[in-house]
Amino acid sequence: MLQTILTWCASAGIKLVIAAAITILGWIFTTKIANAIRNSKRLVKLDKTAANFISNACNVGMKTLILVIAISVVGIPMASVVAVLATAGAAIGLALQGGLSNIAGGILILIFKPFKLGDYITADGESGTVTDINIFYTTLKTVDNKTVLLPNGAVSGNKVVNLSSEPLRRVDFEFTVDYGTNTNGVMALLERIGKNNEMVLDDPEVSTMIGGYNEKGIVIYLRVWCKGADYWNVFFDVNKTVKEEFERYEVNFAHPQLDVHIQK
Repeated sequence: MLQTILTWCASAGIKLVIAAAITILGWIFTTKIANAIRNSKRLVKLDKTAANFISNACNVGMKTLILVIAISVVGIPMASVVAVLATAGAAIGLALQGGLSNIAGGILILIFKPFKLGDYITADGESGTVTDINIFYTTLKTVDNKTVLLPNGAVSGNKVVNLSSEPLRRVDFEFTVDYGTNTNGVMALLERIGKNNEMVLDDPEVSTMIGGYNEKGIVIYLRVWCKGADYWNVFFDVNKTVKEEFERYEVNFAHPQLDVHIQK
């Protein structure tokens, strides 16, 4: 067997070199084409998400074609190659049903565009900014700078909330204060904090309201509007300011408490 392999390599040496050259050069060439598609100003201007998806699909497809060409150059009969690929494809297809559903999901995302690159979405229990959409996965960057890969099949088959679909977003705050607190004064204080924030919009206007009562105290809501890109900056900044102002005016946050009555 070894002698047969060596004899075959000697007779097909030139073909092996040519096949290797085709594979290496083709690999480099297809990578450059994929990058050119991804960075095409005209296509990116038209739809950046589509440019990224098409780039990934072309990269995979062209590299597969190059491998088939290299195999045919070596001299392996194409009928055998096609038969092997067909059999392997059927087996792989059964084993990788999830992967195929991800490809189908990626195509659906590209066609119907429920979101695009740069949008902040909530999908499959995760929230973050969309940084990449490829054949198999959608990549999110979370607020705490974590990278989350979501299978396209799960994204396209479940509920997706696109929080960037509108230019403005409402930021909701919930604060619970003691029952003895002057609620009118607290509501006026919260309203002033919202209006004084430079990123908060005047229209729609800032609003405060009593949201309910629980075992800890009185629940007061503060609602402000801002640009979608400023959402988290407003959220963190207002929370920080409320803590400082509550301490300044001696407003107490409510905490769990239990009144015990002893009857003799």
